[in-house]
Amino acid sequence: MMREAVAHLRNEEYILIDAGAKTFLLGDIRIQSCYENAREKLGELIVHQEVLVPDVGWIQDYVTKMPDLAWDIIDFSEKPLSICLPGGRHVAEGLLENDGGLFVRVCKEKAIHKLIYNFGRGVFCLHLKASAKDVGVLTLDKKVLHLQASEIGFEPNPKRMSLGLEGEVKFWDA
Repeated sequence: MMREAVAHLRNEEYILIDAGAKTFLLGDIRIQSCYENAREKLGELIVHQEVLVPDVGWIQDYVTKMPDLAWDIIDFSEKPLSICLPGGRHVAEGLLENDGGLFVRVCKEKAIHKLIYNFGRGVFCLHLKASAKDVGVLTLDKKVLHLQASEIGFEPNPKRMSLGLEGEVKFWDA
């Protein structure tokens, strides 16, 4: 399963993670057309988007500066956490917030961690407000690999927060 999933990402295809009432679409973070196609076809279903990385050290590939506090928060977080960090870069433009920030999540769950690590770079993750059968991903014009969240240990409800370079903290509703 892992090799097949990595192959899908490398072929600019998608992975759909089914978590019951919620669905997540993963794709190659650096391929603008891959992100734009998903955004165009699923736009109204997207409630949140983030970049998934397997290790805190990878975050610096995607943001220009990382607040000192972020290292500790991520390392000591026991539950999944998506943090908006300033100065997003090297990602599809639409993944950036209005202020240029980028939501990043370090995936500590074993299988998804391994998937992203083996892929070799972060992936975008679109949180959709629909079940997998309601999404209609066949309209994405690319192949889609379906996975169950329970099979790969993907936690569907990360906490969300923003960190500024001067220590500003903002918590977001789930």
